[in-house]
Amino acid sequence: MNSGLAVAFLIRIGVAVKRQGYERTDLRRRKLPGIAVTVLVVVAALCIGFLSGCTSDESKAREYLYAAHEKGKRVALYTQRLIDQGQQLQDFFNAIQNITPGTADAMKKLFAAVVKDVEAINTAAQATKPEYDKILDLGDVAQFKKLAHNRLDVLDLTNKRSQLIKQFAAIYNTVIDQSVNGEPINEDLVKSETTRILAERGKITDEIDKLNTQAADIAKTLDIQF
Repeated sequence: MNSGLAVAFLIRIGVAVKRQGYERTDLRRRKLPGIAVTVLVVVAALCIGFLSGCTSDESKAREYLYAAHEKGKRVALYTQRLIDQGQQLQDFFNAIQNITPGTADAMKKLFAAVVKDVEAINTAAQATKPEYDKILDLGDVAQFKKLAHNRLDVLDLTNKRSQLIKQFAAIYNTVIDQSVNGEPINEDLVKSETTRILAERGKITDEIDKLNTQAADIAKTLDIQF
């Protein structure tokens, strides 16, 4: 039977999903994934307020950052839910030895919840895009535009990374179905595809980390304190 292989593979997926859920809240850490930076940038902008003597466009830029923050508030909620779901999935994998029709159904439901939360995070994050686009339409706010371009790049990568969960889901559900039905599992194909997906996710995460570091530097030039 392929139950042992299936369980081992699904545990691997659970670990990857659990890792994807973790979001930091400090720009100074290099491992700050995705859109969490948006919240920090905007909160800091709020703290320093509309500086005396700043241009009208700069005031608007800060206003748009605040709007992005408001739209992105749901990201934190869904991120925490994703972390919790990932932990539940990992705990479930660690507790089972074989895949039965009952466990298969439970595993699919747990993973479906994970996919839903990942998509919700991405949707909430993408809702901030119009505010960054507005900053790009302003006049002499070069550093704010640089920050907006940075955040838009992160949004694009966040979207790409979120799509990987769907690829995981397709493989995940196939392995479960094959295992519970006693069908052969193509180990080489499974390993090849999961390795590719994890490598791609790792590359995207590295790119996001670099952008987040750059965002921290830009924020410093704007006298935004974290």
